[in-house]
Amino acid sequence: MEKNIDWGISGSRERIFVSTAYGCHYHCRYCYLRRMKVQGVQEYFNKEELLAGLRQKGIFVPGRQGSLITIGCFTECLDERNRKTTMDMIAYFLQQGNYVQISTKKRISSEDMSFIAGNIQYDNQMNIYVSLPTLSFAGELEPDVDSPKLRIENLKGKQEYGINTCLYIKPVLEGITIKDAEGYGQLVKTYQVPAVVGELLDPAVRDNGSKGKEKYIGNVCMREYRSNDGDELTRFLERYTKIYRNSDDMIRQMREGLEQ
Repeated sequence: MEKNIDWGISGSRERIFVSTAYGCHYHCRYCYLRRMKVQGVQEYFNKEELLAGLRQKGIFVPGRQGSLITIGCFTECLDERNRKTTMDMIAYFLQQGNYVQISTKKRISSEDMSFIAGNIQYDNQMNIYVSLPTLSFAGELEPDVDSPKLRIENLKGKQEYGINTCLYIKPVLEGITIKDAEGYGQLVKTYQVPAVVGELLDPAVRDNGSKGKEKYIGNVCMREYRSNDGDELTRFLERYTKIYRNSDDMIRQMREGLEQ
């Protein structure tokens, strides 16, 4: 059966979403893939298929001011079964000169960190978002991914490998994430990293009348619901570090600084 490359490559000239697989088998309770009725991994893509899809779409703009590359929106990009393809794609886009970002709930090995660092062309080109929507309830809500303790090791990326690293608190889970505010504050202070405090995304059709801001993730229309807990957590963490509400805001600000 022919694979649907729309799940591997999607987006626009400004921001391209690259997924080395479609689907996930980690069963996080809040994941939008569950609400899309995606059970397990439906397809894996290799480097050659993704590059062919990129050429087919005709949306890729190489270079520092070209397309922002976001890897992993429809999968855990560092699962062992698609990790090598993810690393191959990271290297490809870094060599093309583009900004690259990944979010992950996996501990990144020292070998992979060194590999990434060896392909970076300029400061802050590669950005690792360490996904931690909860510290205290990870066992119940994220039963199959690496523990917060293991993921936190990734926050050493800047200090040890020169790779820009960010604490990724997305989605903010109402009544749950806020309980770890002190813990998050300690993390950003200890590792001297910025943080993204993001909203819950829910797949929705354009005309269903649901509240929330419409936002496209790859080729899927979502609704983004701003929460009081997210606002409160942002105010708290701003005492200690720079906070972004969207993952691409940090890259946008880097570019604006470059152009000044």
